[in-house]
Parts: sequence; C-alpha cells; structure tokens
Amino acid sequence: MVEKIEHAIDRLHNFADRIDSRLQKLSEDGKDVTDPKSKLATARSAITAAESGLDAAKSSYDTTAQSEDPQASFTKVREAVKTVVDKIKEAHRALVDVVNSIKNLE
Repeated sequence: MVEKIEHAIDRLHNFADRIDSRLQKLSEDGKDVTDPKSKLATARSAITAAESGLDAAKSSYDTTAQSEDPQASFTKVREAVKTVVDKIKEAHRALVDVVNSIKNLE
C-alpha cells in the first residue's frame, strides 16, 4: 500500500511539473498566469503535506509493530493513511483546478 501511495505522489509531482512547464510557455506568450500559479502552489503544498503524512504513517507503523496492543495502535496508522489519501485527493483537485484555469487562458 505504501508503494501505491508513493507512486500516486510521484505522478502528482510529474503532473505539477508538466503544468508548470505549460505555465512558463504561456507566460512567455504574454498571458497572465498569476492565478494558475497560485493554484499550482496550493497543489504543491498539498503534495508536500501528503509526503510528510506518509512519512508519519510509516513511523507510526514501525511503532505499531512493537506495541503491546497492536490493534489499537494500528487504528492510528489507519487514520494517518486516510489523512495521506485525503491530501492526495486534495492535491489532485487543485491540479485539475489549475488545468481548468489554463484552459480559460488559451
């Protein structure tokens, strides 16, 4: 499951980089890209939050394995993973919003 989440985060990074490249081209063409750039910054912050949340979930899992009550500890891990998935969804929505705002520029 960790690999699946890591791949999703990598895809979001690649998508954000491609969008940034497109915004650079539009900026060179004289388009006003301030709004899409701010939305892209929001998406990147959500991606960063997902990465840090995944690291926290990994460390929580390590402590769960050594816990005396693994069932209760695993609940915390499950909640951490759910938070990471929510951040990934938030980042995806933000990237879609950027793409939609770029369509309005063209």
